Formats: sequence, C-alpha cells, structure tokens
Amino acid sequence: HLPENLRASLPDLKMTVHSWDEQSRSRFAIINNKNLKEGDYIAPELKVEHITQNGAILNYQGHTFLLGIN
Repeated sequence: HLPENLRASLPDLKMTVHSWDEQSRSRFAIINNKNLKEGDYIAPELKVEHITQNGAILNYQGHTFLLGIN
C-alpha cells in the first residue's frame, strides 16, 4: 500500500482493458487510454512492473501497489 502523501500525488488511474497470458510478452493493459506492456511507464515515476491475473502491479516512486480489475 502507498503512503498517504504518495497517494495524494498519484494521478487518477483507470484500467479499461486487462489481458493476461502465460507468456509475458502477450500481456497488456489499457490504463488512462494508453496501451501498456510490462516495463512501460504510464507517467514519470509510474511504471507497469507486472500484469497479473488480478490486475497490474505498478511502481510509483519506488513503492509497488496493485491496480485491480474493476
């Protein structure tokens, strides 16, 4: 979980598409209208670390958290 001060500075995030596959190269998510793969950046200091069956694990300023499927 993110500390409160980081949550306040985090941009609004909306995942509209989520596609998980056993092969990591086939995984993607559409977050804030951007088609993203593992390792891509949504914004500066906000990286898609992994796409899991439950959503996307994001890294914001060194802190990881799960953006779940809505």
